[in-house]
Amino acid sequence: ASLSGLPAGSYTLTVTDANGCIKVKSTGININSTGGPQIAADFIINTGCSGSDGAMYVTVTGGALPYASFLWSNSETTEDISGLSAGVYCLTVTDSAGCEGIFSDSVSAIMPLYQPICLVSVDSTTGKNHIVWEKVQQTGIAQYNIYRESNIAGLYYTIATVPGNNLSEYIDYQSYPKIRAYRYKISAIDDCGNESPLSVHHKTMHLTMNEGIGQSYNLIWDHYEGFPFWTYLIYRHTNQTGWQLIDSMPNNLTSYTDWPPSMGQLYYRISVLKNDSCYSSGDLKAQGGPYSQSFSNLDDNGIPVYIYLAKCNPELKIYPNPNTGEFNIEVELIKASVLSYKVMDNIGRIIYEQKPQKISGTAKNTIDLKQYSNGIYTIIVMVDSTNYNEKIVIIGK
Repeated sequence: ASLSGLPAGSYTLTVTDANGCIKVKSTGININSTGGPQIAADFIINTGCSGSDGAMYVTVTGGALPYASFLWSNSETTEDISGLSAGVYCLTVTDSAGCEGIFSDSVSAIMPLYQPICLVSVDSTTGKNHIVWEKVQQTGIAQYNIYRESNIAGLYYTIATVPGNNLSEYIDYQSYPKIRAYRYKISAIDDCGNESPLSVHHKTMHLTMNEGIGQSYNLIWDHYEGFPFWTYLIYRHTNQTGWQLIDSMPNNLTSYTDWPPSMGQLYYRISVLKNDSCYSSGDLKAQGGPYSQSFSNLDDNGIPVYIYLAKCNPELKIYPNPNTGEFNIEVELIKASVLSYKVMDNIGRIIYEQKPQKISGTAKNTIDLKQYSNGIYTIIVMVDSTNYNEKIVIIGK
């Protein structure tokens, strides 16, 4: 633990305990000659993880002038040195009287910068969780690690890696937002494999709905976590009205009761607004965004609500909607009519078609679109010369 009678120089101490654990004073313990040169660091420039652009700049005072020599541990003989990779460097300055001054310090590899999440949301097309971040460090990043909280609170594990030149967003296809909320963190990995600290977590909102008294519906959700906001926005969708913002709530309340109109399949979403929008970006892909709104899962009552069509007064039922690719369509006609229908995707392609046939009474059919991706589709029901359009939402695959 103590040592004496030593000449000037830089010494390294290694301490090993009874369990074999080791601690090393890696930058050295420096002993100068009495009255010899004194060396102080002006500044140290750290280096990139795979580069050699570090530097050490020092100031030497005291001792007998002129100084006879400068000798670094990497054999450089100048007062200051540059072009350094990560490591420990020792300088010995000898004055004209032969006294030595000793200095040692380390050049560190620059670690990747802390990488925060911008927001997490539930993607409207896939029905899965969507994580978005803006790249803090534009060069030297090999990949981003996506972490999700396990079934133990506070314990996160890696679920995916996103290449550094991809768009800075990720859809978690193993998430089930209709069942529960999720917490996520991310980190950046540089070209040398160094990992930044994990980000602060962001958590999705989980929305549930149940039928209340007097044809009302109760909405209950949990808080979004990750960025500050003041208000929850409540959206309702029916086949008759489409999406509507029906109300807003302060950020300290998480329940709401709605008396919706009687027409159309009901479903709801909750959202929060971010004060500043963010964009995902990638070296090889187009920029994505802006993203400024985090949505909860889409929740529906699971009950087909009748849609009354105006002209010939047929009754049309489409259920379930949203669905997983398979749904039922029932058309009840008050008089014999020529009936046909077709389903179109979002770019207008016909992906399913029922040929015209004369029907009296109720026509029932099950349509299977499971081979098609999640998204919003249009079903066109043709009764004689009149067309009726409705939206079909495929989610949850």
